[in-house]
Amino acid sequence: MRGGLALLREVFDAIHPPANLPAVLGNPTIKSKLQTLRRNRVLTYPEWDCLYNPPSGAYGKSSDFDVTLLCKLLREICNLTPSTGWDNLPNSTDHSREADVVRVKFYRNTIYGHNHRMEITNADFEKLWMEISEALLRIADRISRAKRDEWKKSIENLFRDPLTPDAKEYVSELRLRYKKDLETKDEIEKLIEKVDQNACELEEIKLLLLQTSLQNRPKAIDFWDVVCAFKKTLEMLLEYLKTKLGVVVQGFRQGSLIITVSCSSLEVLEALWKDYRRGHLNEVVQDTLVTAEVLKEINLSEVKLMTIISEDE
Repeated sequence: MRGGLALLREVFDAIHPPANLPAVLGNPTIKSKLQTLRRNRVLTYPEWDCLYNPPSGAYGKSSDFDVTLLCKLLREICNLTPSTGWDNLPNSTDHSREADVVRVKFYRNTIYGHNHRMEITNADFEKLWMEISEALLRIADRISRAKRDEWKKSIENLFRDPLTPDAKEYVSELRLRYKKDLETKDEIEKLIEKVDQNACELEEIKLLLLQTSLQNRPKAIDFWDVVCAFKKTLEMLLEYLKTKLGVVVQGFRQGSLIITVSCSSLEVLEALWKDYRRGHLNEVVQDTLVTAEVLKEINLSEVKLMTIISEDE
């Protein structure tokens, strides 16, 4: 947009130099023609004021004209006549000055002025960048070779460099946030899957506990049979392992009560090991499994449990 606007102003200034523009606008024939355009609403009142009632003086300056007004002036008082008209995109083989001016106007309207979505695909961007760049460079080349080289360098820098000094930092931050969002999404999906898995495992354990409590126990009372008969206590221990330490209970069997768990991360593993090393895990096992009901059932006043996690394993 800025490049096209600047070059259109240079095209206009080449036809009507800024020093001569007041005389051109003051010419009765040209002013009458522009007044007719205003009455017919081809020129808007803000455009008319930009030409004849600017804040800076009696007549406007091309540096204040936008793309739309410049194209109207190039058509009406500069006698430019594109072969395909002012509203249609010229043929790709037409490289005349008029055709390139129309290209600037056309792309300005279709990409920016009348594009309500304000977005284009990457493929369209590459194509449009090439077509607009070539049109601007041809316009600049007609002014001078040095002007073309200047614009070629500017276009290359614009394509490569950040739009603002902070843009590079913002892009890096956006990429980092995007990466974190993807990682968070993956973790949430894994957690949802794990929660569903844990729910199924808990139901299986509850069913197993219920079955154990209903089975005929041997005549010799076994401590673990008694513990399993009071299924709530074992559920509390398993719940502690799951919710407080974050491990996944894979199963258990009796004899000694052997509980197999898995750790979803190094942090979970370290938390389990720390809880075990400081003796807290054994306290939880003791408090949850050795209840008054269990002691009464096996007719003992005290039972001491030892919790062991093999460091090698």
